[in-house]
Amino acid sequence: MKLKNVRGDSLHKRKGKISIQRFTIVLTGLLISVSLLYCNIFFHIMAKKQGSENENELTSITSIGAGTIISKSTSKISKSSSNKLQSSRVGKGAVMVIAAAPFNYIRAYALWSQLECFTNNIQKVVITASDWSKPVLEPFIEEARNTIPHFKDGTVTVDVRYFTNDRYDIGLWCDSLKDNQAIKRSLLDKYDDFTLINDSVMAVEQSSEMIDTLRDKNLNVVSLTYSLLEGYWIEANYRAFSSDGIHPLLNHICVPNDCDKKKAKWKRHRCNVDNFEVPIAGLYPRSSVWGLYHGDAGEYFQNKPMQMSEMWHSNYPYWAEVLRKEHNVPAVKISNRWFYEWLIKKNKPDHDRCIHHLTTSTKASSLALDFDHLMENADSVNQIEFTKYKKETNK
Repeated sequence: MKLKNVRGDSLHKRKGKISIQRFTIVLTGLLISVSLLYCNIFFHIMAKKQGSENENELTSITSIGAGTIISKSTSKISKSSSNKLQSSRVGKGAVMVIAAAPFNYIRAYALWSQLECFTNNIQKVVITASDWSKPVLEPFIEEARNTIPHFKDGTVTVDVRYFTNDRYDIGLWCDSLKDNQAIKRSLLDKYDDFTLINDSVMAVEQSSEMIDTLRDKNLNVVSLTYSLLEGYWIEANYRAFSSDGIHPLLNHICVPNDCDKKKAKWKRHRCNVDNFEVPIAGLYPRSSVWGLYHGDAGEYFQNKPMQMSEMWHSNYPYWAEVLRKEHNVPAVKISNRWFYEWLIKKNKPDHDRCIHHLTTSTKASSLALDFDHLMENADSVNQIEFTKYKKETNK
């Protein structure tokens, strides 16, 4: 009997050990399962957060792949923001710097249209112009101050600065933004946001979507158009920069270069595009760069009149039927004379909309035409500089 009790006790102990082992295994498995569950939840949250941060980039890439301008959701966002008069990030305000070399009345019209329609959410306009334009540009801008309502009532102010135009619009932007002689502090210290535009762009309707998009999406750079012809890049004719975005640009473009040493105009132009336009998007994180409208003509690039360009600025049907009609782009390029004449012939209301106060002012209209003869009263030095510039431009 005693032996039987010993064996029973031993069996009971052995069963107890097995039960503890099973409990330990079950508990360990449960802990592992819970850990895996928490890990899955954590990674799901992080992935969702990352996806949200890259939403802008993915939307743009999706639209690019589809061969359209921008996705419909993106278009709605930008157009709704363009109607806002205030934004979440205002700070010290915004300045528009216009690089101007107005050698004819068409450029004068483009310059006026920007003053009339692109200065919403802008506190100050600085026109940085070639020296030779001063005889006519000075009274022309004075008439704009006295005629355009938001300049007349002081809501927006405009100044003109003159420089030797030896590096095209790049040089004029750099000279103005880094000029400390005319003012106590540079524009870089006075303002938070900067729009850079040249006088080859004509406004066709009121728009503030450049600054609105820059602020609402908290970006470094916004450009009116983007291209995929040489990888993703943004065109330089109309861009907006935040205070964080403007410094990388100036550090890249405001340096000595050899482009002007090239004899052929097309080589100088190509040099500037390759060195100071195409690479700009690469200076910033991709998610902080935004192109509003797709500048590549795509299927509209054909061997037909006004379609023999793969870019929007010289392909009238693409601009008119896609960019303007479908997506309401607020601007047009007028550097191509044939394109400009098509605009007047086929879409005069767009042409006239943002020069309304010019065409209703006899003095402003007369001064605009004077840009075709602006050298008659200029000094000999400016005559030489202007003649050289116009000769180069007409090649």
